[in-house]
Amino acid sequence: MMQGITANIFKEIIIKGVIQGLKTAWWISKMMIPITFAVALLKWVGAIEFLGEALAPVLNLIGLSAEGALVFITTALSSLYSGIALMATLDIDFRAATIIAVMGLICHNLIIETVIQRKAGANPFLVVILRVFSALFAAWMLNIILPANYTGNLIIAEIPAADNTFMGVVVEWGWQMITLLPYMLVLILSLNILQQILRTFNLVRLLVIPLKPFMKVFGLNKDSSFLWIILNTLGLAYGGAVLISSVKEKEITAREASLLGTHAAVTHSVLEDTLLCMAIGIGVFWLVVPRVVIAIVAVWAQRLFYYIRDRKTVEQQ
Repeated sequence: MMQGITANIFKEIIIKGVIQGLKTAWWISKMMIPITFAVALLKWVGAIEFLGEALAPVLNLIGLSAEGALVFITTALSSLYSGIALMATLDIDFRAATIIAVMGLICHNLIIETVIQRKAGANPFLVVILRVFSALFAAWMLNIILPANYTGNLIIAEIPAADNTFMGVVVEWGWQMITLLPYMLVLILSLNILQQILRTFNLVRLLVIPLKPFMKVFGLNKDSSFLWIILNTLGLAYGGAVLISSVKEKEITAREASLLGTHAAVTHSVLEDTLLCMAIGIGVFWLVVPRVVIAIVAVWAQRLFYYIRDRKTVEQQ
């Protein structure tokens, strides 16, 4: 009987994961297909090459070409999936792909996720500044740290066009979409099923106890560990809803929620998004460590601001 119950639970998990995954895949495809086609046309008419020449002095500081910058902008305004899909259609080397991946992990889906953080009590203007600045700072640091010959194998490789005619561009783009979309679908479905497993069996709570000692290093209250795990395993949309509820129920103070929001702005979805970038061949160290370090610095800087402001308030009384 227990086997039957377990089988039913896993069946329900898979069904929920597939349904949610298909919804996510459809939403992403609606953005990804027109964006990649528009970029293919921009590349064909020489707009990207012109942009690269105009912005070369700035882009050189962060180790990107105009094509790389375009991938980051696309990721920032839409999603990591869209950015990866676009990367597959452009001539991006492994070193630049690593830098773009880290930037995208920090700063993606800005519009939607900023709205979510605003509902959780964050200042949307400051959230955008934090994420954009953190992404650019991470890119600048990686451009200094990574060797010029840093290389590896990207699983998504550029498919060269047969010719430079309009039809050649369309055929190239169409073949890339046929090749890429099934791969993206498998990734999305797998990650959604994994999230359903974490929720159904409440596995997130098992990580709370070993994580608590690290919360002090992060600059966060140890009682924030459960919310931190939610935000970093199940994403900002679900985690943001839980954070809002926790503030309303007074399970966490508004100040601690703000500090957690600052950390999450840089590191959220560390499970799903990191696995996604690992799946295309990027090393896990660079995907995780820069974000965590930047998040820690940002939170402690915010704590310092609170400390100075509180002292001034006391002195004025």
